[in-house]
Amino acid sequence: MLTNVNRKASPRADRLQADGHTALRAPVPVPARFRGDPAIWAAWLYYRENMTQADIGKAMGVSRATVNAYIAEARGRGVVSVRIDPSWLSTIELSEQLADTFGLEGATVVPTPEKSAGRAAISERIGRAGAELLGSKLAPGDFVAVAWGRTVLAMAEAMGDPGVEDLTVAQLTGGTTSTFDFSPEFCASVLAERLNARCQLVTAPVIVSSPQVRTILMEEPILAQQFDALKQTDIAVFGVCTTYSDSLIFSAGVLDPNALPRSPAGEAVAVVAGRCIDPDGEHINDGQDARVIGLPLDHLKGLPCRIAVAGGPEKTDAIHAVLRGGYPTHLVTDENTARALLERM
Repeated sequence: MLTNVNRKASPRADRLQADGHTALRAPVPVPARFRGDPAIWAAWLYYRENMTQADIGKAMGVSRATVNAYIAEARGRGVVSVRIDPSWLSTIELSEQLADTFGLEGATVVPTPEKSAGRAAISERIGRAGAELLGSKLAPGDFVAVAWGRTVLAMAEAMGDPGVEDLTVAQLTGGTTSTFDFSPEFCASVLAERLNARCQLVTAPVIVSSPQVRTILMEEPILAQQFDALKQTDIAVFGVCTTYSDSLIFSAGVLDPNALPRSPAGEAVAVVAGRCIDPDGEHINDGQDARVIGLPLDHLKGLPCRIAVAGGPEKTDAIHAVLRGGYPTHLVTDENTARALLERM
């Protein structure tokens, strides 16, 4: 049986146009391999040769309406069977459930890799899906603000040049002094390179020694200009950090594991762009937060498109809090995490 695939104009269709062929006045004889059956011929050209219906009409010497009728006949006779792989069908259904449950504009769920593949495999798979989503959202002149982390870097590295002009990529937060390869500066630089975009780095650390130092720095004209630009962001992309002992938020020096910020709902369970979030999804606006150099979460929530890329069983609580708080408009995650999030409701 024939299986539906991406229906782009094929090289053969291009050659037909280039040779100046037009619709013939009489139907072309059906090639012998199709046993004289025009419905099978039309279905083959459509599903296997990836020709458009207009080009099939030219090749067969019939109208586009006749081609459509031939293809419908082939489906009705069972010549064509369009199937969706069960694993992908499951992830599509989970995507719809996530979006409906958490009020998202969209969700993308990818199959979870085998456990033996490790955490990096989840980041890479989510990153590729995140790159596809970001690419579909870009428009000329867009300003894209990007945070940092393993999955954010995986997304940046998976990004292809979409051919969209006049793009700017900027850091969503200040930088870090850590040596890991998914720092804010590196994530923004890689994504800008992939998109052939301008790159705006934040010329300050993500965390400073006191609120007073932050106030002084933010009054510097260069930082003031950078953050004025960030407020005009069209698309923000960020990961979700946990507050478990092995979280990179500690190795980056953003938080002290012995003094986690608290709210009446409990200790912080998630960190987005350097800002802490409690189990109810509320931003913890305390002395720690007053030392962070990055776009405030209330400004982040006001941006038109906010893509969170995060997954893995250890991140369920953190992602759940971020979703409860309404920080992303779109979530890209893996199947096991999606199921765990839905079970929490």
